[in-house]
Amino acid sequence: MKTPVGILGGTFDPPHLGHTTVASEIKKILGLETVYLMPNHIPPHKAPASATDEHRAAMVKLICSHSSDFRYLDTEIRLGKTSYLSETMIHLAEDPDFSRKSIFFIIGADSLVALHKWHNPDEIFRYCNMAVASRPGYDTDLCDEHIRKRIVSLNKLDPEKNGQIVLTETSLIRVSSTMLRNNPAGISPDTVDPMVVDYIRRNNLYHA
Repeated sequence: MKTPVGILGGTFDPPHLGHTTVASEIKKILGLETVYLMPNHIPPHKAPASATDEHRAAMVKLICSHSSDFRYLDTEIRLGKTSYLSETMIHLAEDPDFSRKSIFFIIGADSLVALHKWHNPDEIFRYCNMAVASRPGYDTDLCDEHIRKRIVSLNKLDPEKNGQIVLTETSLIRVSSTMLRNNPAGISPDTVDPMVVDYIRRNNLYHA
């Protein structure tokens, strides 16, 4: 029997409570052993990160150091190229540590709408399922038909299989990395892990 785990990828520029709150809730809903936080190297769908790989990795490691919900995963930073999830999943499939894990890649509902435009989405689904941080009343009709066909209800989910999408109702956290970069005054323990806030200030990131 495979061990179910989650992976939350992103630039984490900076990581904030929106990331960790939603990931913790999905961990509980799906009964995941852990959630891996995986900073990407070069994001394919957005501008390059403001902070360096080293700083973003350090911030994520701080979060993982004092939370039993999370572990740090360096796959995409270690690969050192544009971070296409389809290629990342192939590398993880060859990793003995992940050979007996059932992977749920965590995305937001906004990403689900664009998922059919990702690099080789069918290849992604060969190796994992998707857990979507959704909201009550979210309209899946906005999704591509091929993506919509993969959606299953929580009680029909089979963790032993790949290629499924499950919607999970999570808290609405009104914070984003873009918001924090544009307004560094908003970087506080109300929005960012206190240890990360201290790291940002000590290293003069985002001019906070």
